[in-house]
Amino acid sequence: MREYKFYDISSVVCEKEKLSETFSADKWRIIDYEAADFSGKFLFADQKSSPDPITVDLGVEGRYHVYLGMINPRGETATGFGLLSDGKKTQFRAIRPTVGCWKPLEWFEESYYGVVDMTDEKFVVSKPDKEGVNSALAWIRLVEAEENEAVSAEPCMAYHFDLDYFDDDSYTSVNEPLGRLNMLRDGAPEIILHEKLPLHDLYAEKQKGRKAEWASHYFENFEEADKALIKEAHSMGSKIYASYRIQAGGFGKFAEHLNSSYEDKWFDEHPEYRCMTRDGRAVATASFAYPEVRRRVVEMIVNGVGDYDGACVFYHRGTVVAFEEPVKQMVRDTYGVDAERLPMSDPRLHKVLCHFVTLFMRELREALGKEKAINAIVYHSPEKSLHFGYDVKTWVDEGLVDGISQGLMSHFEDLDGILDGEGLVDMEKYKSAIRERAVVCRVYAPDYTLVTEGAREFLGICGGKADFYATLAWEGTDVNKTLELTRGLRDVGVKNFISWNTNHKAKILGRLNAEKFYTAGTPELYEERKSRYFRTLSIGGDDISSYNTDWKG
Repeated sequence: MREYKFYDISSVVCEKEKLSETFSADKWRIIDYEAADFSGKFLFADQKSSPDPITVDLGVEGRYHVYLGMINPRGETATGFGLLSDGKKTQFRAIRPTVGCWKPLEWFEESYYGVVDMTDEKFVVSKPDKEGVNSALAWIRLVEAEENEAVSAEPCMAYHFDLDYFDDDSYTSVNEPLGRLNMLRDGAPEIILHEKLPLHDLYAEKQKGRKAEWASHYFENFEEADKALIKEAHSMGSKIYASYRIQAGGFGKFAEHLNSSYEDKWFDEHPEYRCMTRDGRAVATASFAYPEVRRRVVEMIVNGVGDYDGACVFYHRGTVVAFEEPVKQMVRDTYGVDAERLPMSDPRLHKVLCHFVTLFMRELREALGKEKAINAIVYHSPEKSLHFGYDVKTWVDEGLVDGISQGLMSHFEDLDGILDGEGLVDMEKYKSAIRERAVVCRVYAPDYTLVTEGAREFLGICGGKADFYATLAWEGTDVNKTLELTRGLRDVGVKNFISWNTNHKAKILGRLNAEKFYTAGTPELYEERKSRYFRTLSIGGDDISSYNTDWKG
């Protein structure tokens, strides 16, 4: 099995005129290094420089596993990398190893990139167009790929791409941002959950030519971008769903592009549809208790799905129904009690909340038909989901969803000192408490016992009627924690997983590969391809093996 090691990366750069041994604002700097077992030269561009992209020609033919040597010399370091032949790129970041060090530059990281047919192929290395970022590439190592070797397991992963997917770099074509999606080809992708922004949807025609600033370098028309994303996902054998944080309103009401789910003035013009707190104050989102709101959200999703394979609705990030008049009226008529005095955990209240959200799910299913799949993301357990209106069992039993994804968070009420002797909310105590603390709180589920117990319950509900995707951890989670969670979930019978913010994990190869290989059911490939770390002995001729003069402390 042939292996090639290019530790002096500057020697295989085609445009030697773009390199310099000293700082230059428009060139890549060449820096000598010595590691524990080898030495070479790495490329570096600091945050004050803006060098053009360079091409790297390794001069070999055939299929190879590609490993990238990376280092984080200072601050935020991200390096654009891609194949010259397809125009797709992403960026990679070295992270601090789990061993002790004063600063990350004391260790080099080598991480697995993927299999590449190197015949007539070159790599493109670039510095992301983002302020305050450095770039660095230390080496490339090639290991010959055996013919017909196993690459990945059967499709079992739902990869979530966050809505800031296009906000990390300046793109000049619709092909460039597909690099991160392309990184998942050998990662058992079953579904890509691609979050869409309002600009893509109901008023896309009206919005042509009015691109938000963050998208100014991305593409000239949204339809072309959607087609490229769908084509790329399908070429990987994956389905792709248009995905929505579905509340009619937004996290940031004051941000113009989030002010409405539809980029029009409807939300502002209809304050009568707002969600309400227990004591009658308006929340900056509209309520599914009103048929007008449900109708408009359904319309948005139907118009946005287009050629996508389905829709994914996110219920774990905000409020869609609370203490509006239709809710209060139904609780009074059904149970003879004031809704605002019932804790969210009271079955009388959450049955009414579930009634309105289930109406929306029925209306969405009817509008999309059976030909478009629906995946719903809820809280980390069926019980916590019920408390805020998400009746997973009914959705599954009625065929309203094709899949359920487990979120890594939930909401709960801190009613300590607020309940009266009958277990009802004392409104005066409630009004006093909210001035001093958060009463409705969002909680992540770092306790993996909670996640695995919730997964076991979801499996019982979904069994044979809908697919279930158990939650993995956030992109900042240590690799060993990801492996621990995966083992626990497999022990309770989980076969499918949802990866959060995969577009960010794609920048950190060690974390991405833990999910692509270990979680996807090929741990032997993970062991073979997991990141390795090499002790840095010197940088630019200066020894740092014992004393790093740039340490923080």
